[in-house]
Amino acid sequence: MTTLRKNDLIDIDITGMTAQGAGVGHWEGMAVFTPLTAPGDRARVRVVKVAKSYAFGRLEELLSPSPDRVEPDCPCFAQCGGCCYRHIRYEAELNIKEARVRDALERIGGFSGLPMRPILGAPSRDGYRNKALLPLGVKKDGTVVAVGNNEHGQCDVGTWTGIDQITAGCYCSVGLKNDGSLDFVGWEYRYDISYLF
Repeated sequence: MTTLRKNDLIDIDITGMTAQGAGVGHWEGMAVFTPLTAPGDRARVRVVKVAKSYAFGRLEELLSPSPDRVEPDCPCFAQCGGCCYRHIRYEAELNIKEARVRDALERIGGFSGLPMRPILGAPSRDGYRNKALLPLGVKKDGTVVAVGNNEHGQCDVGTWTGIDQITAGCYCSVGLKNDGSLDFVGWEYRYDISYLF
């Protein structure tokens, strides 16, 4: 068995997905968690962290895309991390969530053969959020940007999808106008947040 090391490039098949939306593949029996991948993908992954029985990777190249893969409809998808399933069909997302519930009942709860009704999807996969916690900042030109969970990059908050009302921590509240643009509702200065700007 070859030892997996940080910065190794490996080719893996993504066979599952975590609750946080990272694809799960295996390399010589070791689980490798890789964000921005989907079940059915064949991916070239750079190992970024190795633990005793699992590793974390970064997608370097999509060798063969999953049939469930779609182009994300949000330009901030890769940076933000808030909507972790925007790169797969909604039906595939529902199947993943249903399998997670079944797994919890069987593996963790010890139940087997329980009858389950199919998961019910929402009429739209957009506009379901009523809260989000995000670090925000303002560029020198006055543009408000969100520094996302996945990357150290930034994204203009006016381009998000999947949100209806955002409350960014206890720092800034914004709402979605009828025309789809964001409207600042107010700032809360409970803490010194000058380091954000």
